[in-house]
Amino acid sequence: MGYCIMIAMAWVYAANCVLNRALKEVHSSVVMFWHGVCGLSIADTAVLLEWAFTSSGDGLRITNYDGTTYACVIGACIFDAIAVNTVTMAFQSDSSGFVSLISYLNIIYGFLADSLLFHETFQAVQLIAAIVILVVTWGGRLLGFFLGLGLGCGSGLRLGLGLGLRLGLGGLLLLFLLFRCV
Repeated sequence: MGYCIMIAMAWVYAANCVLNRALKEVHSSVVMFWHGVCGLSIADTAVLLEWAFTSSGDGLRITNYDGTTYACVIGACIFDAIAVNTVTMAFQSDSSGFVSLISYLNIIYGFLADSLLFHETFQAVQLIAAIVILVVTWGGRLLGFFLGLGLGCGSGLRLGLGLGLRLGLGGLLLLFLLFRCV
């Protein structure tokens, strides 16, 4: 079930990014306002449907957690809001292909989180796949930068230092994972 949800989510996320790119003339704050309105509406509907169809007499499940869980949820929401805002601005500032390519570095961060927080171990094929992703993202960025494929100073400055920092950190994190697993 998880795989099916992730495949569907990939299509939805791709549509979201393409539509954000199409809205590049609209200020990102307006786009983000409507992201929030729609997100809150969908979340409210989901909570009410869950309550209506699975209520066990304990009230809304959303009110039955401890403080640590709420702190984690609030932290996740803050990071999600930052991520959605920055992805929207990135897609409005540069080509969809380039921004999507850079976003594959999230895989490296997922590996790091699994390793450090959840103490997961990885198979060789998983690490090789992560290396391929890192090589492609680095190669695409460097090729675009040096050959001037629309990724020159203007768009590079619009994307800002964040993407360059992500590339560097992604490489360092992958090296950490390799040395930790070998």
